[in-house]
Amino acid sequence: MPRYKNDPRIITLRLPEICSETGRQMKANEQVLYYPLTGGMYGLDSKAYCRYLSDLQDMFFEDTLSF
Repeated sequence: MPRYKNDPRIITLRLPEICSETGRQMKANEQVLYYPLTGGMYGLDSKAYCRYLSDLQDMFFEDTLSF
């Protein structure tokens, strides 16, 4: 599956941030989901992260069906 520079990805925070969805304070060294185009950061307990995992699974499944 090809990866692009603006794809969402999991990063480790260097500084505390606020979850874009829940407003929860996330600590430094915590892993979060980062969307480069919007700058949004989401905790791994958010619905955005669940959607991200679902989308990854769908893309992987589509790639396995390609001939």
